Amino acid sequence: MIHNSLSHQLIAIVIAIGCSFVAAQEPGDQPSEEDAFRLRAEQVLNDDGLDRLQRAQSLRELVDKEEAAITQIWITKWVEQLGGPKFRMRAEAKARLMESGAAAIASLEQGATDGDLERASACLEILVQFGKHEDENTATEALHAVQRLANFDGSRVRGSAAKQFALLTQTDEDRAVIAFESAGARLYRDKTGDVRSISVSRGDLGDAQLKLIGAFPKVTRVSMRGEKITDLGVTHLSQLPALSSITISQSSITDDGLAEIAAMKGIDRLSLGKGKYTNRGLRRLVESMSLRSLMLSDILLTRETVAALNECEDLSSVSLSLTNVDDQSMTEVGRLTKLGYLSIRDSPGLSDEGLARLKSLRLRSLTISSSSISDRSLPRIAEISAINTLSLSDDGITDEGLKHLTDLESLAGLMLTSDRITHQGLEHVGKMTSLSSLTLFSSEVTDQGLSHLTGLKNLRSLFIQKAKITDASVEHLAQLKSLAHLY
Repeated sequence: MIHNSLSHQLIAIVIAIGCSFVAAQEPGDQPSEEDAFRLRAEQVLNDDGLDRLQRAQSLRELVDKEEAAITQIWITKWVEQLGGPKFRMRAEAKARLMESGAAAIASLEQGATDGDLERASACLEILVQFGKHEDENTATEALHAVQRLANFDGSRVRGSAAKQFALLTQTDEDRAVIAFESAGARLYRDKTGDVRSISVSRGDLGDAQLKLIGAFPKVTRVSMRGEKITDLGVTHLSQLPALSSITISQSSITDDGLAEIAAMKGIDRLSLGKGKYTNRGLRRLVESMSLRSLMLSDILLTRETVAALNECEDLSSVSLSLTNVDDQSMTEVGRLTKLGYLSIRDSPGLSDEGLARLKSLRLRSLTISSSSISDRSLPRIAEISAINTLSLSDDGITDEGLKHLTDLESLAGLMLTSDRITHQGLEHVGKMTSLSSLTLFSSEVTDQGLSHLTGLKNLRSLFIQKAKITDASVEHLAQLKSLAHLY
């Protein structure tokens, strides 16, 4: 047989490579393995039926096969070392196995069924890492191995494998649901199971959860609160193409966050509570959005912001919730012509003088509590003919003042909290025939007072607390034919 110089050079290289692989085995195995490899290589080189390219390919396959066999020998050793007594040995074995990739999966699965819990746990840990591998085939093969371990009764890591398999097979929505619900969020789904609304009432939600919100592409409404919500978190809301309503309170968003909201398309309802933004940022937001409804809490509006709100053509309603305000701060509020809902709480600095500055507004709802207003303010409130809901919680309100409210023909809901309201005051309330809901907190309300309410034919809801009523009041309540809810 004829071998040219290239063939002899090639066999020398192949044998050298093969022997380097064989050298990795136990010393006693070297001669027989080396001879076997040399023999197979010579057979390929002496095969006259192969041309040079075929011969080179065959030798490459021979080397690859030999390399794989030797690698498996080492993989088996590294798996054994995962349960070794020395940390350094275990760490090095883990690193080697991670480098081996898919070739190590079968041995790792076998090792995870070992009676040695430390070795079995280490094997499972590596398989889980492979389950997240960027190579899809490697990830799939590892995932199947973890699944088999989760179903294998003889494995000491069966429980852990089941848990890890569940985590590995989670969808983006699964992970988002866990993250949001762990932060106290309530997810509201439609009949098809799609999340349509997200509501968070406590302050555990933050940017970490919001970055996953894109897993709910059909959400139309988001309500959230918490100082962990920053401008970065707000940017993630842009992942929701159907979003139309946003409520954010007690957050850390700044003017930059408001700019992010302003850039979102389709938002027509916005509610902003306390944050780190300014009137300047709010003004820019209003000027660049087509909002229909805006609710603001705990921000004192400047004249420029009020002007911007009044000039917003699409804006049909503004709601304002304020605390700790005084008479002077009512000046700008009184200029907000689109203000429909106003709530003022914990504001002892607000008096009749400040409330008088609201007389030109067409409010539909007014709530005032813990202020310094008195009966003198009620005639001014009575001038707001469009008012539908009124809540007054101040001891400055007495029987005498209530007579001014009897002409409010649109008033459907009334809440009164004052121990200075007696049966005489309820005589005036009994003339407010448009009422459908009435709430009374007064220690001076008696059976006699309830007798004055029998003419409220539209009353459907009645809430009474602190009152001095007895069973005798049942006779009066029975005459309220429309009453559906009594508390």
